[in-house]
Amino acid sequence: MNAYILDVSSPFVITALEELGISPRELLKKSLEDFAEPGLSQEFQSLRYDHYTNRLLDTAQKIRNFIKSHYNSLQSHIRHSSAPESQRSQSATFSQENSQTFRAATAYQNEAEKLNQIKEKNKELILSWIPTNFLDNSPEKSKSSESGRKIKKFTSQKHEVYLEHLKKFKEQQLAASKAIKAKEIKMQKELSNRLIKSMSEHGLREKLAEEEKKRKIKEREEIFKKKQEEIKHDKEMKEDGMEMEIKNKLNQFQWKIMKSEETHEAEIKKKLDILARHKEMAEIVAKNQEFLKRSQEMEVLCKIINKQESVKERRIQIKRKYLDEIKNRRHKSESKRQKAIERLKSQEKQLENNSTVLEKQLNATQQLISQKLSENEKELKLRQELQRLKNEDSNLEVLRSKRKFEKKNSEFLDKWLAKTQRIENFKKEKEDLIMKKRDFAIQAMIEKEKTKEIIAVLSKSPNSKTAQEKLKALNLIPKIKESETELN
Repeated sequence: MNAYILDVSSPFVITALEELGISPRELLKKSLEDFAEPGLSQEFQSLRYDHYTNRLLDTAQKIRNFIKSHYNSLQSHIRHSSAPESQRSQSATFSQENSQTFRAATAYQNEAEKLNQIKEKNKELILSWIPTNFLDNSPEKSKSSESGRKIKKFTSQKHEVYLEHLKKFKEQQLAASKAIKAKEIKMQKELSNRLIKSMSEHGLREKLAEEEKKRKIKEREEIFKKKQEEIKHDKEMKEDGMEMEIKNKLNQFQWKIMKSEETHEAEIKKKLDILARHKEMAEIVAKNQEFLKRSQEMEVLCKIINKQESVKERRIQIKRKYLDEIKNRRHKSESKRQKAIERLKSQEKQLENNSTVLEKQLNATQQLISQKLSENEKELKLRQELQRLKNEDSNLEVLRSKRKFEKKNSEFLDKWLAKTQRIENFKKEKEDLIMKKRDFAIQAMIEKEKTKEIIAVLSKSPNSKTAQEKLKALNLIPKIKESETELN
């Protein structure tokens, strides 16, 4: 069983809880294990435990302060006055109620005594009137009956006026009670609407905050994915671009070599064609010389032959020279090609090194991003937890204020009901008194009329049967006999 931080059975604590609107469950002691949940970290568990303990200590301090202030005010009140105000108000209300009942009882006794006195006076009047005024004239009787009618009319009019006033007073009381009830219903509706509105606003805020957080997380994820794709695409594009550049350079270099070879071969062919033409021309010249100058000396022929041989040698030398040039050019182009290939290989190595460095940097950035994301997620969860605890505190405060309001409202209603009950009782007693007074007045009037009738009957015929019956009804026959004996 969970223990309480304060003695809940103490009357001081109970009154403090009722006045402050605190539930006894808020004073329960809880351990760290009570906040354990599946999937909840130790940090959040300890955060909840610390928050609950702080709130528990605050509520306990509030209750202690309230008890202390209440006790001090009671002590000062006891010092200044002999009895508490509640006892004085209770005694005042009790004495007021007793005085009202006493007034009602005394009024009833007074009216009864008055009626008895009227009856006795009427009897005395009849007794005093019987032996002396048997033959009295009737004008007094008519006067008395007329006065009785006037009195009856006046009393009935007064009673009607009083009834109208009473009716108006009742209507006013009903209207006031209806207005109070309508006001209470309106206040309750306003309070419930405020509570519903605050809860709905709170719910909407939470939903909007959650949606905003989800949207931000999605945007970050999309941005991160886009960055990764861009990096990957740039990497692929760089690799493809470098390969294409190398291939293009190689193709250009090969095309240049081929073109240079073709140009060299074309030049050699041209030169060879020129040499062949020279040879043909030389042969033609020789033939012509043979045909035309057979007579010339052998020296000229030898010179021509030597010249031809020298031309031939020169042609061979030119051919060798061109072949050597072609070989040199081919060797140079091959060396250039080898250098270009080596350069391309070194560039490829450099690119590989750069790609490894970039991969390492990307991994490091990914690790940093994931670490930052986890930290942000943790911070977000912590903020959410703190907001939840704040909302819990505000909900508790709302519940406390609701309990306070309900208590005050119930006290106000009890007071109002007691007041209205007192008023109703007072009105009822007043009405009863008025009704009793009216009944007593009517009875007095009836008695008066009876006495008048008896006097009228006695004045006409005192020894008649009706007179005897009426006197018998009033138990006056033995008294009349006694008076007759006294006269005799």
